[in-house]
Amino acid sequence: MPNVLALPPPRPDLLALLNAVKAEPDDDTPRLVLADWLQEQPDPADVARGEWLRALVERDRLSGNDPRRADLFSRSLELWRGNRETWVGLLSPAGLLFPVSEPTFTRGLLYPEVVVTKLVSKAGLAVAQSEMYAWVGGMVFRELIPRQLGMVLKTPLVESLIDLHFIGRAVISFDDFTALARCRRLTGLRSLSTSDVAIRQTGAQAFAGSPSLRNLRRLSLGRADLGDAGFAELCGSSCLNDLRSLDVTDNGLSIHSARAFADSDRLPALTALDLSGNRIGPDGTLILVAYPPAGRLTLLGLRSNGVADYGVEAICRQPHLTRLTLLDLSDNLLTNRAAVALAAAEHLKSLEMLGLTHNQIGDEGARALADSPHLTGLRDLNLRSNPIGQNGADALRERFGTRVTMD
Repeated sequence: MPNVLALPPPRPDLLALLNAVKAEPDDDTPRLVLADWLQEQPDPADVARGEWLRALVERDRLSGNDPRRADLFSRSLELWRGNRETWVGLLSPAGLLFPVSEPTFTRGLLYPEVVVTKLVSKAGLAVAQSEMYAWVGGMVFRELIPRQLGMVLKTPLVESLIDLHFIGRAVISFDDFTALARCRRLTGLRSLSTSDVAIRQTGAQAFAGSPSLRNLRRLSLGRADLGDAGFAELCGSSCLNDLRSLDVTDNGLSIHSARAFADSDRLPALTALDLSGNRIGPDGTLILVAYPPAGRLTLLGLRSNGVADYGVEAICRQPHLTRLTLLDLSDNLLTNRAAVALAAAEHLKSLEMLGLTHNQIGDEGARALADSPHLTGLRDLNLRSNPIGQNGADALRERFGTRVTMD
């Protein structure tokens, strides 16, 4: 394996193209421009990487049930496994892990797991200047002890990152939260995600007041023990003006969080809010959707929130909810009454995905959905684990075909 210190500096054209990809991570155009450039290079490894990148982009553009998705992903895995050593060989000794058995990339950028003790060593700091490392879009921290994160944040390794992901056994102290919020090297960060990491109100407060996170677009804080107070901190943030997606699943939120969101004049760019696994309830749902902030949403996740039928009816009475394309109402003990209301809601005609699994919808509700003149754009209607009989199932299949899922 070559010594990283002996490698030539990264190619300026490649760095410029990768920076364009990272600046707009949701835009396919910079990725395809990069793929074109790679496939014009004389090095076979570059050509293969261009094909790999193009296959990933094309796959993401296809609908979920398109059979070509599987073929494109198989080809991308074949290219990854065949070129993995050439593309990332120097990164593993520096503490960036790429398991052979599973993908560690998203849309062409790399997202390795991190061994902090190796990453902050001389070898890790040296690899930050390599062309291989320029492809790293984010880091996944699965094992982390207090103050280790602060060590990483002091290095140039984080300056080019657009995503940080903390999982399970990653332990983050209050000092770590403070260091993360104050780290000026993270101004390019677009996505921050935790899972089973206790952020609590203090962490939420640090994130909400961080100028360094002003370019953040996605914030995912699942099972972070936020409580209503932590969620209120986020809703009142003066720094998260570019935040577009907020996931706060399983955080013990109640009707008070619904009120905090409804009353907020912050988070002006937010279009996706996932509140699944909380305790918003039907009254909280009514409050949540009745005020202007909800009118900006294209995605609303209310799975397992005790929404009840009249909470759904509240959604169906709000004419400003015209932008919703995804609505998840699974596991809420909804009955035919809720399905009838959804079928009659003219302002929900933009819905593309509607989740109604694990409810109590029967034939009457199924026929109402099948007969709805408004649900013309649905691509995915999920009605698993509902007591729908044969007549209701037949009506749904006649209307939606493979777009409906039932038991």
